[in-house]
Amino acid sequence: MQGFLPDLVGLDEAAPVTLQPEQVLSLQQYAIPRKAQIRGKVTNLNGAPQSAKSVRGFYRYVTNIVDGAPVLSDWIGSVPAAGGTTQADGSYTLTLRPRTYRVGVDGEGFFTKGTSVVTTVEAADDVRLTTDVAGIDFSLNSGKAVNIQPPFVTGVAQDGETLTANPGAWSAMDGTPTYKWQYSKTPSNAGSWVDVVDGNQGAIGSTPRTLVIPNRCEIPGLPIGCNSEAPWAYRVVVTMTRGQDISDPAASLPTSVAASMFGSTTTENRQLPQITGKVAVGETLTATDGVWSEGGTFTYQWFVGGQPIAGATSKTLVVGKSQRDKQLSFKVTETSSNPDREATSALTAPVTKGVLVASVKPSITGNAHVGGVLTAAPGTWNEPAPTFAYQWLANGQVIPGATSDKYTVAEGDLGRVIAVRVTASVPDDSYSPGVSQSDATAAIVDDPTKVVSKTKPIVSGTAKVGETLSTTDGTWSNEPTGFAYQWLADGTAVTGATSSTFVLTKDQRGKKMSVRVTASKSGLTSGTATSEETAAVAGGPLENKTKPTITGQTLEGATLTADPGTWEPETVTPVFTYQWVADGANIAGATSRTYTLTSAEVGKTVTVKVTASANGFDSGTATSAGVGPIDEPQGEITVTGGPSIAGTDTVGELLSLNPGSVTPGDAAITVQWFRDGTAITGATARTYRLVAADEDALITARVTYAQDDFVTLVKSTSAVGPVEPRAEEPDPVKPTLKTSKKIKGKKLVVKVRVFADSQDPVTGQVKLKEGKAFTVLKTLNNGKKKLVVKGLKKGYHSVKLTFLGNDLVKKKSKTLNFTIR
Repeated sequence: MQGFLPDLVGLDEAAPVTLQPEQVLSLQQYAIPRKAQIRGKVTNLNGAPQSAKSVRGFYRYVTNIVDGAPVLSDWIGSVPAAGGTTQADGSYTLTLRPRTYRVGVDGEGFFTKGTSVVTTVEAADDVRLTTDVAGIDFSLNSGKAVNIQPPFVTGVAQDGETLTANPGAWSAMDGTPTYKWQYSKTPSNAGSWVDVVDGNQGAIGSTPRTLVIPNRCEIPGLPIGCNSEAPWAYRVVVTMTRGQDISDPAASLPTSVAASMFGSTTTENRQLPQITGKVAVGETLTATDGVWSEGGTFTYQWFVGGQPIAGATSKTLVVGKSQRDKQLSFKVTETSSNPDREATSALTAPVTKGVLVASVKPSITGNAHVGGVLTAAPGTWNEPAPTFAYQWLANGQVIPGATSDKYTVAEGDLGRVIAVRVTASVPDDSYSPGVSQSDATAAIVDDPTKVVSKTKPIVSGTAKVGETLSTTDGTWSNEPTGFAYQWLADGTAVTGATSSTFVLTKDQRGKKMSVRVTASKSGLTSGTATSEETAAVAGGPLENKTKPTITGQTLEGATLTADPGTWEPETVTPVFTYQWVADGANIAGATSRTYTLTSAEVGKTVTVKVTASANGFDSGTATSAGVGPIDEPQGEITVTGGPSIAGTDTVGELLSLNPGSVTPGDAAITVQWFRDGTAITGATARTYRLVAADEDALITARVTYAQDDFVTLVKSTSAVGPVEPRAEEPDPVKPTLKTSKKIKGKKLVVKVRVFADSQDPVTGQVKLKEGKAFTVLKTLNNGKKKLVVKGLKKGYHSVKLTFLGNDLVKKKSKTLNFTIR
């Protein structure tokens, strides 16, 4: 196992997965984090590249949390495919997924930020891999030791004094130093130096590490320990032996030529000042005084490119941006001698780009609870005014979009710890960006000032008209003591629906239901949560609003017609089926909208049962009132020689209907004229004058013959036409308006009949209007019409009655004046 999804992290950093009760979560897809590289170089103590070395990254992660304490995995080494085998130049590249590693060379040791490797992974330093990281270099503890700081000699250069050798500093201090003293008449390392052999140039009492300076035999009778060829200058040469490896020799600075025991000495430099620290912008370099033969009084001066740095007169120097790519040095002046003595360090390497580093890491203030606002302080950095970028983390994971210096704690952060990662940068090229991360907050808790929803309310029940829905309260923080409910239909509150249950009505049909629960507790801010919506509410049964009705004669042989009545909802168009019933018994096969009565129904009462159905609704049924009892007819109406139409089929001509000879002779006859099968409004007389609208149409007439106790007979004529156009349109004629008016309280009743020579009966519309008060528009029926206006105000009225005209008759108006009292 490499860690927990989605980012292969520890359990403490893994994103939680939230499940509602009985919820199934499947087909979750995760993108494994991209890989980045760790690069570096492996050398031995001599700086020689080490090839064919296997380098690996080691990591571990939290596998469990017990009683709040993390349980860590064992250290896991990267697989060989991810490991880097060093090349001929000692370089390696590791390609790994971002996390924190400790890097080691198999069988050699582990990386630290110091100059040497350590033998255990526990002692190694962390390498945080988020983006590519370079400079993870190893100096293996093998090969010849390399001198880092030269040997030096202590003691006064004067006859009879003892000089002591110090080996200096080496890349490995586990070897055995060997000291070789040398002497010369010229106190310069460039001079000719001779080894001190068998103590010839050293007085009695010398050891490998010390040398007693012989006197120059100035006092007769003291030949022991003197040498007539003295005085000389001295130095020591040191080699370091590590097993079979012997270092290159390193020589100290020479002393001055030894002074007579009766002479005076001066302070002299025995080791140049040494500069330590990273030679990069923003880093602090520290210099030593060097080593001097005697204590003295010192002053200091730093140089860049050979020029003194103004004000840089202490033993430390913070490398500035202006020193980039230049070499530094440090001069020590000993002022107690006359003249002053000076010693200048070796030049450093050129100053490189610095890395922004936080000396005080970022910190977080604010309320570590849900809804609380946390504020990041960026910390203190080795550059006075960098630009900061922020990234908030929950359990070590990036919080998307949380990139300002403030973060409002989200509900999903509950139980997690929050930290902030600050990236510092500068606009120029003097520093590489630096990253520092704050300590984490305590685990996030609920907001103690408010009631907050933890899980939504859950609605149960069938989403269907007439069914009951119920809701849970959901779960909440801070143990609320009261709950209020509001049911919603398509997100809109249902008036009065404020209990934990709700009976669905037709008003909710087709809508999606949810419930909003408000939880409260004294002293705390209440919280609300809304459930998920149900499916759209099914219709339930279609409901009959007005009962079906039956029209037709209640006589054997007559045809009854059913009207299905009206149904709710009005926005639905149901499909109707019918069943005719006689005295409560279904009439076999009688399932159409019409039914022709037979002798079987004589003496019985007939009803019709209508069933309405529509998609998404339960069917509804309704039964009409009964008609009957059904009688036998007295006889049969017969017609001979008709009906038929006489006249010329030309616009403007008058057609006449011949109903034929009817038995019984007193049967009532009614007429309806048709144009291409459509009833012509108002054309119900036995004559009909053809108009322009009839051109090219077929004209028929339907004649109804009715007589009490006889089955009504309906017959249609043969068609006349197509109607020819008028040869020449006559000018419309002026009509005569014959009117009467009647006032009944606040109601006006006007009867009008229109006469014209060119048309009988006259067809068209009449309009009755009084300003903006009212307008009544009606169509003439057989040349006449009654118009009624109700609710008139008291007082004088003047209304205008207008016949609007047609092709044959002109428009004409008439004013009617009256008073409502």
